[in-house]
Amino acid sequence: MHPLTWLDNRTLLACQCMLASSFACLLLGFRSAYPALRGARTLASAFLLGIPGILLIAMRGHISFFLSVVTGNLLVYVSLLLLYRGVLLIFNEKRYFTFALVFVCITGALHVYYALIDERIVPRIVIASVTMGVLSLLKAWTVFVHAERRIHRILFVISLLSAGCISLGRGVLTLIHGAPHDYMQQNPVQTYALLLGLLYIAVQGIFNLSLMYFDLASTIRDKAHRDPLTSILNRRAIEDKLQEELSRGDRTGWPVCALLIDVDFFKSVNDTHGHAAGDHALKLVAETLTASLRPFDHLGRFGGDEFLLILPELTLPDASARAESFRVALARTDAPTLSIGIAESDPGESAPALLARADAALYSAKHAGRDCIRLHHSAAIHPSDQSASMGT
Repeated sequence: MHPLTWLDNRTLLACQCMLASSFACLLLGFRSAYPALRGARTLASAFLLGIPGILLIAMRGHISFFLSVVTGNLLVYVSLLLLYRGVLLIFNEKRYFTFALVFVCITGALHVYYALIDERIVPRIVIASVTMGVLSLLKAWTVFVHAERRIHRILFVISLLSAGCISLGRGVLTLIHGAPHDYMQQNPVQTYALLLGLLYIAVQGIFNLSLMYFDLASTIRDKAHRDPLTSILNRRAIEDKLQEELSRGDRTGWPVCALLIDVDFFKSVNDTHGHAAGDHALKLVAETLTASLRPFDHLGRFGGDEFLLILPELTLPDASARAESFRVALARTDAPTLSIGIAESDPGESAPALLARADAALYSAKHAGRDCIRLHHSAAIHPSDQSASMGT
């Protein structure tokens, strides 16, 4: 006796429906708790649509031919399309969805043709197999592009490739050997197809949930590192970035410039115009600075009215020129002026030491009348020469 005959087809079908229902409930729960989570509602809809589709197909012979063969399969096609759409939404992708939509419309129309006009079951099974196979391969490609060497995404790619190839292979085998007359017929071929369907639902649900879990964890982690008012890095995050850049600079030999930036007369803005005006000024400064940054520069809010800007791989004169461009850009807005202190890292210098020198330069800028830039050249300069090391 073949081991697959130990499994009951109706039990496998019930397991498919229960598993799809469970994943739909979990996804809707994610969506309810985190409304901004991309793709959850679409994926839940995909699982919910698949359940009646599977049931209608399985009830062939007990309900009308149109409901079972046409409606059931079209629901499954839409479910497969929504599974692909959900993955695209998770990665904020738009490529290939139009192709997938047109493809499913064509295969759906062909399925209707071979169900109502040219009533042949083999073309219908081949069309269904090709539809599932192509959409699985499209999903595999999307996840692969965004894999980023993450093991759960790589495993998802492998499972999608396997599902796609198996589905396409089923279409080829149907062309060669023909199709069974009874979908619920108890034989190894039909049981194998139902078992693969169950595994496909499990793989889709588990890996889609893992994609959203890691996406959600990344979002929460990013929010924990962001200043809620300006959306730039908070103090802890910017200090961590400074340490990372100093460690990288020690390995590469490139210096790192730290800029402490103070909003001039910020307390007066709050006292005169209110805290809303102060918040607006801080956000305007953050937006203006961010617009001028390179992809690998880092900006964070260091205190109430202070910002820390990290410029890797720049010397002091270059950092000074960048700081002047910030001041010029800000002068075109209604934001307050800035006092800026800049220090360039020495080899092996610690983050607190570099910040202390940048703070000394900022202190010098404030006492020079504000709205200016002061530089602190090196911690190695003799104390008697320290005053000469600060300037515009």
